[in-house]
Amino acid sequence: MNLAETAESWASLVAGLSEKVSPSPVLAMAISREHLIPVRRPHEKRQAELGKALSDNVEDRKKLQVQLDQVEAERDPVPGDPEFWERRHRPEGVTAEGAPFWRLVEALDDAPAARLEAALDAAGLLQAWVTPDGVYLASRDGDETVWAPGAGEALAAASLRDVLRPADDAGELAAAVDRLLTRVAYGADVSAHPVTVSPDGRWRHGGRGPHPPRRADPEADLRPVRRP
Repeated sequence: MNLAETAESWASLVAGLSEKVSPSPVLAMAISREHLIPVRRPHEKRQAELGKALSDNVEDRKKLQVQLDQVEAERDPVPGDPEFWERRHRPEGVTAEGAPFWRLVEALDDAPAARLEAALDAAGLLQAWVTPDGVYLASRDGDETVWAPGAGEALAAASLRDVLRPADDAGELAAAVDRLLTRVAYGADVSAHPVTVSPDGRWRHGGRGPHPPRRADPEADLRPVRRP
């Protein structure tokens, strides 16, 4: 029914009333039934749908916030201090002067992270200090054990870079970490290179080695997590 037909219908309805009946309530009911309600119905349905969607979004946001809070609360497990000598108090996080190696790397997918960590710790490399220029300066580094990559070329064969990578927040130290990783061989033959780590946790570092694997700690690995 178009607008003209609707108006004619309402006029006929009012015209048929007796003089004792007020046309206003009858006309208001007709307008509401035949015009306002049909017009409002799809809008009310859409409003209900949007309200439900908003409610669902609020609940989803609450769940995601809980997950985000859990991720933000995660921190790297910090290796223990030396037992038989005293090291300087290290600054937290990554600094312009350097950071410990364990703080600057993350394991790639499917890497034997726990065994790598155990081997690097046994070889004295996990907690070694990494400097942005790759050298030791007494005035800057004090009694730190600095891991310098040296002047050698990156390995053409497999290296630690195949299983580890610089951490996302390594910043200006990422290049130094990348150099270190490409200069440590990774493979089953730990006698093929002066500094080697094997997938099963055996290692060689200079004149030390080859050594059998250390018992890996399943709770301490080089997995990527949020850092302070």
